[in-house]
This record gives sequence, C-alpha cells and structure tokens, in this order.
Amino acid sequence: MMIDYSCKICGETHKLVTLLEFSQPDIISEISSGKSSESLETAGKDMFLVSGKTIHLQCQIIIELVDFEDELEMLVWAEVSGKEALAKKDIFKKGNKVILNGMLNWTIPFYDNTINLPVEILINSEDSGIKPQIMKIQRDIELKNDLKNGNYSGGF
Repeated sequence: MMIDYSCKICGETHKLVTLLEFSQPDIISEISSGKSSESLETAGKDMFLVSGKTIHLQCQIIIELVDFEDELEMLVWAEVSGKEALAKKDIFKKGNKVILNGMLNWTIPFYDNTINLPVEILINSEDSGIKPQIMKIQRDIELKNDLKNGNYSGGF
C-alpha cells in the first residue's frame, strides 16, 4: 500500500510504501529450476524444507509508524535450522504458538546489518491465516529499536 505523507525533514510530500515484500531465497528457485541438486519439500504456505537441513519461511516484521494510523509491514524470508524446527514439530502441529530461532536471509535496504541477522520467529499454528512473525531481533541495530519501540520515522 502507498500513502502520501509530508516529510518533516524537507517539507515535501512523498509516497510512503507501507508493505514491502522480498522475494524468496535464491536456493529455492535454484532447486525448483534444477540448477541445484538439493531436495526441496513444501512444509507449509511459504515454508520450504531444503535437503532436510534448513527451513526457509516467509515472515512478517511489523513496525508502527510515527504520525500515521498505518504500520510498516515487511514480508521477509528467514532460515531456521531443520533440527530446531523438527524438534518442535509436535508442539507446532497441536495448534500452539511456537518460537523458533532463525536468521534473516535478506538485507533490508534502509536498515544496516540485517543479512544473517539472528531473530526469534513466532509461528501461530492456531491460525493458518497468520504469517510467522519476527518478534525479536538478536543484535543491537536500528531495526531492533524500531521493532521494540514501534516508532519508525526514517526515510525510504
């Protein structure tokens, strides 16, 4: 979604994108196209198990915006160890909320140091319509502060 906002820095009106979606990791398309011999299994909507070693899943990062009724929603891809995910699969299948430790697969353009960023991911298996959500950032960076404080007011 795009909305107009008046910039407090330059005084001009800009378009603000409030939903950003990053493409899936290259490994998924490489396996799908036959460029890689690793195996790929669908583990759920936007969730893939690669060679039984890692799970790649699309997650939400939701940040409240300063002076707006909307929020910034980023759909990013994270990687979780297959061992950790499989160890919690019984809990996950019972319709519970499960926390997994993972890492972001992408650099977020307006945030520094996000590639391979350790994160905590909440999977709410009670509601299949809810995407897994990044709940905690494990490194002291600006994204962690914005997620915790819900106050992004920077530029895009």
